[in-house]
Amino acid sequence: MTIVTGYLQAIDNYRRQPQADDVESFIKNLIQTYAEEHSTTDSGYASLINELGSYYRGSRRFDEGAQAFLEAADILEQMGDSMRCEREVTLNNLAELHRMEGRLDEAQAQLEASLEVFADAEDDQLIPYVSALNYLGHVKMDRNDYLEALELYERSRDLLEANDGPEPMIETAYQNLAGALARLAGKDAERANGTQPRTETK
Repeated sequence: MTIVTGYLQAIDNYRRQPQADDVESFIKNLIQTYAEEHSTTDSGYASLINELGSYYRGSRRFDEGAQAFLEAADILEQMGDSMRCEREVTLNNLAELHRMEGRLDEAQAQLEASLEVFADAEDDQLIPYVSALNYLGHVKMDRNDYLEALELYERSRDLLEANDGPEPMIETAYQNLAGALARLAGKDAERANGTQPRTETK
């Protein structure tokens, strides 16, 4: 277990506690401890800042989340090409935030670019690649492009199952597929009834 993995595990364990009512302060305290004991310019620090961004995104504090993701991405960019894939992961987290804000064009452009980066990488990028497929599927769902979303979710599932991916991610892939199929079936039913498909917004 790396040092930063221990920090990230501590955050996850804290979130699981019933009394975890101040996750933000907990993460910030860990970031400060890491900075004092290690560095503010390495990938570990960037990972913790990324985790803070994810917390803000989940809390719908989009401006703060975007700031955190961009800070983490900048640190990774300064570290050079060896951190290119890690930087794309962070930018994809930002893309998902943009999707939640309704900035679908920005989100889609980033996710499509990252898929090329992961595909060209020399080392295994299965998990980041699949995550990008899922995020892009979410964008397509928001655009009511259910068939394209379905295809992306199917690719995600197939890659995970073919490569013995993590079971929670496989379960999520099937949940995404079910959602896309349900939306697609509803769209087809509306067309069969001679009505226009409803425009759905978050």
